[in-house]
Amino acid sequence: IGSAAAPAVPALVSALNNKDFSAASSAEALSCIGGAQAKAAIPSIVPLLNSSDDRIRRSAAHALGKFGPDAAVTIPDLKKAYEHEPQWYVCDEMASALNKITGTNDYSRNKRAPK
Repeated sequence: IGSAAAPAVPALVSALNNKDFSAASSAEALSCIGGAQAKAAIPSIVPLLNSSDDRIRRSAAHALGKFGPDAAVTIPDLKKAYEHEPQWYVCDEMASALNKITGTNDYSRNKRAPK
């Protein structure tokens, strides 16, 4: 999407508070837009990791991973969610996000926690 969509950032950040899948879609869109405004919204994506909807948790992790090292502030919350995630496919996405953010390959759905 890129910076051309930057005017949509405030509406997308507001939509992160929705209780339905539109919150996950907004997180994904923010990660595609990038830029300072979208990066400032990274902490607002964290609560989605605790959603009762596994699709929202997975999308939130995917979005955080796309931000890469810029999402380093989310590592403690992402690790906690990863360690307690019951769905293997969500755990796998969380592991991928942690690897992208930390620049390592320490996380996998099979290990659950790095050595």
